[in-house]
Amino acid sequence: GGAPGKQLQELRPHLLARIVADLTGGEDLPARIAGRAAAQLHDRLQSSGGLLDDLVRSGCASLRSAESTSQRSLFVGLAEVLRIESCGRHLHERDCGLADALRNALLSQESAVRAAAASCVAAAPPAFVAEPLILELCESDDDLDD
Repeated sequence: GGAPGKQLQELRPHLLARIVADLTGGEDLPARIAGRAAAQLHDRLQSSGGLLDDLVRSGCASLRSAESTSQRSLFVGLAEVLRIESCGRHLHERDCGLADALRNALLSQESAVRAAAASCVAAAPPAFVAEPLILELCESDDDLDD
């Protein structure tokens, strides 16, 4: 028994592992479904910190060693997460490494990874990628002035 919220909280580590596996599994449909599930679970787990911060950290950590198909499917799934306004806002307010990962993916040698990252950027709140990029450009401009 137990309250549904408590059961969900107890299942959180297993759900997180399954969602990350589906996001990085290299197939688009499971990644999309996992992204939608992550967004719904994040809202239901909001009172205990949600799910997205850990999800994005795990996903971005896997990018370093992942093949291009896994990178592509991760961004396909994360685009589904970012389409939900509350989730996009949550990730924008956190520094979980996603903006950096997206910028790196946009420069990938693999066109499928670039395309998936671009769809992720298009789904994100406008300031999500633009704000860090503008700050980075301003910092590099300051470096040029020195």
